[in-house]
Amino acid sequence: MVVVANGLLAALVLKLFLQAGMDRRRLWAWALAPPLVLYVGHNWDMAAAVFAIGAMLLAREGRLVPAAAAAGLGTAAKLFPVLALPLIGLSALFGDDRPWAQRLLRAAALSAAAIGAWALVNLPVALFAFENWSEFYRFSQGRSGTAAATWDVLANMGWWFTLIEERNRYAAIAFVIGFVLILGFGWRKHRTHLWVLFTPVLAWFMLTNKVYSPQFDLWLYPLLLMTAPRLWPVALFVLGDVAAYFAEFWWFAGMEHGWPATTPLHIAIAASFRAAAMLWIIGECVVRDPPAWLVRRA
Repeated sequence: MVVVANGLLAALVLKLFLQAGMDRRRLWAWALAPPLVLYVGHNWDMAAAVFAIGAMLLAREGRLVPAAAAAGLGTAAKLFPVLALPLIGLSALFGDDRPWAQRLLRAAALSAAAIGAWALVNLPVALFAFENWSEFYRFSQGRSGTAAATWDVLANMGWWFTLIEERNRYAAIAFVIGFVLILGFGWRKHRTHLWVLFTPVLAWFMLTNKVYSPQFDLWLYPLLLMTAPRLWPVALFVLGDVAAYFAEFWWFAGMEHGWPATTPLHIAIAASFRAAAMLWIIGECVVRDPPAWLVRRA
């Protein structure tokens, strides 16, 4: 059931890309994506990914209020599309030269659209089953991390990031600092389309978050195909991602005396390669122009 539903959602993404005018190489890169093969049956992440992609394509058309509503629905499905909302809001305020009254009204409208879309899905459940609804937030706050996430890798290599409270605190601090730097360095080049910075912001969030589940790459990979200026750094990311996937799951196999088996060192090597590729992509997305097809209508 999960594989079928996510497969259909992946096909919908391909259709959206095709209708938006994405070039053929990137279409094939999605259709033959290793992350799809590996993770499409893991969870329901594709649902949120579809809303995130829809928000980006709506922003491309200058329809920022519907874009914010799509990101709000995506946030209801999985939290990560919330990272697009401040960028869409800043696009409404600073993306053109309209009178300030119109800009403020537009920003207020998209804020209401995002909150309303999220509340439409969440409030009925929160009101009638608050404990079940809030379990995700309590679980996320209390869990320690995953083996290929930055903080686990550092801890397994002998660093001191072992307490959950430490990871929560330093992950939040690192993300906020990175978000400000990405926005600051990307402002001049991307001021008319700040929403494209969602990709480097999301990549930085995944690097600084205490949890990096394998299927999280379904969040990032389609956005990379949309916004990455060049594809070969994306190919390096995919290579590191596949290596980290097998290193992590073979480590689980080794814990049960299975074969093949890996060690935390193997995970650290693969995760470090993936992280280096992600940092490279973040830099390119900030300092280089995005693909022409993505911003030509903005």
